[in-house]
Amino acid sequence: AWIDGSSPSMIAVASQIDNPFFQKKENRFWLDLKEQGNKLFGEKKTEAARECYLKALSVCPFIQGLAKDTSFLTSNLGAAWLSITNSPVDMIKGALYMLAAAVIHPPNGRAWVRVSRFLKNTVD
Repeated sequence: AWIDGSSPSMIAVASQIDNPFFQKKENRFWLDLKEQGNKLFGEKKTEAARECYLKALSVCPFIQGLAKDTSFLTSNLGAAWLSITNSPVDMIKGALYMLAAAVIHPPNGRAWVRVSRFLKNTVD
């Protein structure tokens, strides 16, 4: 449901795929947040990276045409959760984000690999 409580129709959501607004690079500012998160994650600043990914997901419109972007953001968020601590709650959050990423965009191989690694490490 939308913030105002209404529900989007499939036609309304699907119509956004070809919306010129979302096709312009300058209107895809969540990609900058994703890149900032990737940089922070590489610097082992995982909590700051997680915040960037959360902000990016909050502004990234979830429409089918952008499922790949949403999936990558969600997968990165899951990896950040898993890197923060070894607490069972954080590990489960991370795994759920990675699983969601794999479901959102099944060709996202990295998400499936991350889910597999998580499951292997928890069983061993």
